[in-house]
Amino acid sequence: MTKQSRLLVVDASVLRAAGCSGDPQAGLCSQILQDIMQICHRVAISQEIADEWDKHQSTVAKKWRRSMVAKKKLKTQFLAGIDAIRADLENQVNEKVPDAHSKKKSELQKDLHLLTATAATDGVLITNDQKLKDLCDSYGVTSRVEWMILAPSHDLQEHRDRSLERLKDLATNHPNPPLP
Repeated sequence: MTKQSRLLVVDASVLRAAGCSGDPQAGLCSQILQDIMQICHRVAISQEIADEWDKHQSTVAKKWRRSMVAKKKLKTQFLAGIDAIRADLENQVNEKVPDAHSKKKSELQKDLHLLTATAATDGVLITNDQKLKDLCDSYGVTSRVEWMILAPSHDLQEHRDRSLERLKDLATNHPNPPLP
C-alpha cells in the first residue's frame, strides 16, 4: 500500500496538553505528536500558529517541534491563496454569527488562523478544542475542516488507538473513513 503524506494542522491545545503532568490527556497528546512524526505526515505552521505554539507548548512539545524541524516536517509553504481563504472565513463569521452573539463571534475570530491554515492544506485539524468545533457546526462557518478532537474520554487507550488508526488511514491513497 502506497503511503501519502498529509499536511495537518495541530492546535496549540495539543502541544500544551502533551507533557502536562496530572492532565489525563497528556499521554494521548504526546503520543499523537509522536505518531504524526513517525507516520509520513507533515504539519503546517503559519506565523500565527508558531506564535501560539511558543506561548503554550510544553517541554515535550518543544522536543517534538525540534525533531519535526530536523526532519523537515514543519511546512510554511502552503500559503498560496491563504488571504482569500481567510477573507472567506471572516465573511462567514460576520454573516452567520449574529452581533448579539459577540462573545461567540470573538471566540471564532481568535481561531480563524487555525481554520484558515486547515482550509489551505489537506483539511485536517488536530485539537483538544471541542468548543471550536461546536461553534463552527452551530453557525455553519466552514465545511472544509475534518476535525480530529483529542477530547477527554473514559477510555484513553481506545481513543489513542482510534486516533493512531486514523492517522495511518490518512497516509493511504484509499478513501478515508470519518475521523474519531
